[in-house]
Amino acid sequence: MMASNEDHPHGDETVGGAEREIKRGITETLSQSIVPYEDTDCRSILSRALDVPEYSGRERERDRAAGFKDTSDKEDFDQILYHTQLSVGVINTYMRYLYDKLMGPRGLEQRFSFLNPMKTNLTEMIRKPDEVRTYVVERFMADTDREKLFFLPFNTGDSGHWLLTIVDTIIKTVRAQRKIQVPKRKANNITWNRVECPRQRNNIDCGYYTLRFMKETLLMDRTDIPSDYFDEYRCAYYSKDQLDEIKEELCQFIIELQVL
Repeated sequence: MMASNEDHPHGDETVGGAEREIKRGITETLSQSIVPYEDTDCRSILSRALDVPEYSGRERERDRAAGFKDTSDKEDFDQILYHTQLSVGVINTYMRYLYDKLMGPRGLEQRFSFLNPMKTNLTEMIRKPDEVRTYVVERFMADTDREKLFFLPFNTGDSGHWLLTIVDTIIKTVRAQRKIQVPKRKANNITWNRVECPRQRNNIDCGYYTLRFMKETLLMDRTDIPSDYFDEYRCAYYSKDQLDEIKEELCQFIIELQVL
């Protein structure tokens, strides 16, 4: 599937048609497995996993509202201190930070939500496709009547590489931090848009970039992410200070939660 740099139109006719398409596809989606066990192409797996309705997180319980629970431990803390590749526990903790410190206070829950990367990683998609499908359907289903962006940090497997996909369920559009090419026969009805955002210069910083992308999108409070990224944050790559800002927020929040 070819990624597109053009945003999908937001007209009433388009939204209504997409909404009807979503509802018609529920029964078919539930009767199929997200991915055959022999298929290890993470891009096609991600495409299939996203081609279902999603849930927004209307539940108001503190942990459930963000869609995940804290899992940080000393090993996660060491990853931050020594600037190594980030685990899913660290990614989840920062999403909790964004929810508690940014989304909640600013009332952004109606426009943005998260999918738990512990439940949607490549390994889970291969081993437990039915559980992943059920989780994604439940997460997508509650807000098919409104435009809402879902952040999905996705780990591609053994290499530990993180990439961020942002899903707009009303118009079934996925905005990715880098180009993801998937054969059209596997793309279903998803529109993939590539966003030209800052790019890492090593094989370590992908997790930090993923976290900063989510933060900047929330700070902008926009569901229309420009294909050339936000003017206010556009740059070739993030500086050490910009990445250290994420690390400081993580450390302070972990201490605040007293999860060590």
